[in-house]
Amino acid sequence: FDQPWDWRAANAEKVETVSEQSTSLGLLGGCNIKGNIRVNTGEKVYHVPSQEYYAKTRISPLQGERWFCSEAEAQAAGWRKARR
Repeated sequence: FDQPWDWRAANAEKVETVSEQSTSLGLLGGCNIKGNIRVNTGEKVYHVPSQEYYAKTRISPLQGERWFCSEAEAQAAGWRKARR
């Protein structure tokens, strides 16, 4: 049996806080807007569920991509809405 503090110290790179999960994974609070960064241009684009490429879009928090809870939040962070 590992004490919790020993396990966290040994696995620090694997541990996420609740706030990190809600921001990067969109699991908490129903945040379902995907903030995607275009590989070729670095452009920050967000996708809403009704858009054509929403289902195909994957979010990689390690690449700076994230989930948003509203379009206003995405725009305030400097992201633009996807065209399709």
